[in-house]
Amino acid sequence: MIVASNSITLSNVNDGTITHVAYANSADGTYGFTTVYPNLNLLDGTRDFKPRGAGNGTANQNTGEIYFTQNKTVADLFKAGDYITISYDIEFLNTDLYTSSDSTIAQIQMYGGAFTWLSLVAAKNIDGKFYTKDTFKSSVYVENPTHKVTVSRTIQLTQDFITANATVNRVQYLYNFIPVGANTNLTNLKIEPAKDLNSIATPYMPSASEVTTADWPSYIGQYTDFTQADKTNPSDYTWSLIRGNDGKDGKDGIAGKDGVGIKTTVITYAISTSGTTAPTTGWTSSVPSLVKGQYLWTKTVWTYTDNSFETGYSVTYIAKDGNNGDPGKIVSETEPTTRFKGLTWKYSGNVDKTASDGTKILAGTEYYWGGNNWTLNEINAHNINGDNLNVTNGKFTDGVIETSWKNGTVAGSTNIENDHLIITRTDSSVNTTNSIGLDSTQGLIMVYTENSTGRTISVGTNFQGMSLTDSTGISASISPAGVKLSSDVNWTQIGNIGGRRAEWKRENNRVTMNIHGGNGDRFPVVTSGGTLLGILPTNARPPSDISMPATAQGAGATAQISINSTGEVRCYRWGRDSVYFGAYISYYVE
Repeated sequence: MIVASNSITLSNVNDGTITHVAYANSADGTYGFTTVYPNLNLLDGTRDFKPRGAGNGTANQNTGEIYFTQNKTVADLFKAGDYITISYDIEFLNTDLYTSSDSTIAQIQMYGGAFTWLSLVAAKNIDGKFYTKDTFKSSVYVENPTHKVTVSRTIQLTQDFITANATVNRVQYLYNFIPVGANTNLTNLKIEPAKDLNSIATPYMPSASEVTTADWPSYIGQYTDFTQADKTNPSDYTWSLIRGNDGKDGKDGIAGKDGVGIKTTVITYAISTSGTTAPTTGWTSSVPSLVKGQYLWTKTVWTYTDNSFETGYSVTYIAKDGNNGDPGKIVSETEPTTRFKGLTWKYSGNVDKTASDGTKILAGTEYYWGGNNWTLNEINAHNINGDNLNVTNGKFTDGVIETSWKNGTVAGSTNIENDHLIITRTDSSVNTTNSIGLDSTQGLIMVYTENSTGRTISVGTNFQGMSLTDSTGISASISPAGVKLSSDVNWTQIGNIGGRRAEWKRENNRVTMNIHGGNGDRFPVVTSGGTLLGILPTNARPPSDISMPATAQGAGATAQISINSTGEVRCYRWGRDSVYFGAYISYYVE
């Protein structure tokens, strides 16, 4: 972290390393390189031989058997549940092979009643390039220009297998589709114990009774880094001799003693507070969690072919964080009394405080001493507020601002994105939610929700007008054309009088009625006893009875219209026998 001009602070420096080991038969590691120390073969006489054909022993027959110099049973070597890895090399001594898509070259099986297949190798020759695959191992063809294939397979032994395959002094070797004159070699057959089905074959080694010093890796290579995986390039290792050649005859004619090779290598790790005394407990096969200020110990145990062993240790110190350099940083709950320009103070207290220069100091925040005042040196989520963050001509580009907040029973969120704003507020004490949305094209809308009943009331406004809606059924709107309520009713016929001779309408809480006509246009005869035109619905009835003068033609003729609170509309006429009647009346309803 850069904490001030012309200075840096380094932290979390970790010197912990992992030691990697490889083995080889040459001083540069290129010959016989392996990161896994080889196991011994479990059977004798499996290195150099050719399959002996059944009957006359010729190599070009379609069936052969490979005999070992050892005669053991499976039960001598294994028990049910054990894993074994079988590996061998097949070398094709010419390329004159049929070019069929899958020419079966060799089938290997352990001798015995079960005839359990160990491998099935197929090969083909296309345009001079030789391809092989093991159907038990991979379905992908692999180019092998050397015409030599190393095959390995791991199996788990069952009791049936052990019982059926009584002898393992030989394996059966079948090869098909090889033209006359073609030849193959099967060498380095190896049977070794395995841990599980994912085990791989280790480099070829003879059996315990056949092995010599020269068969074991002569050199060990090592390097250290911070990565678990071993490198596969021999040049990455530093190589050293781990065994000499076989002993030679002495001057007195007595043969010298055979050299001793490494049989196995085990590496474990442990953490300790001591860098001089190795820990006695806590060793694990994987690197434990590193602790600053302590030591990572690496222990390597070499077991040799004569069953003797040696133990070696290496230790690495896990460094602590370094001190802050000048001008440095002070971490404290109290304000530094010795101050110089460039000093950084990280206030480690949990409660905001006021510094000696009047600056409000926020908990867990860093400040820079400029010579006269403390200045905010670090911006965190908790110190972005109106008291500490000043933005001049600042802007957010292609961004979204989202916040959430809570105060007692009230909680909410605010979202600003592009050209709209949404604020939501919920009060759990009354189980209600209020929200407001503002958009440059859709305008403003506010919604109130009673969460327990589902009732909503919304009000909105935009360039088309204003609206108010209640989910109970009441609504209203204001537009350039005027005010519109959900209770408004357009002109509606009264009773069964057609021809628009008797109508009413409602605007807001005002009802208007227009009645005119006579006998000639199907208007009913109006008498002094009163003629019922029809009954108004509830939303058009006056709160109390209304009677008003009406128009009647003829000398001495008078008329009257009455609307009572039950909705009845009646017309009255006195005088001459003309039936013309006219009335235009408005009144207010509740």
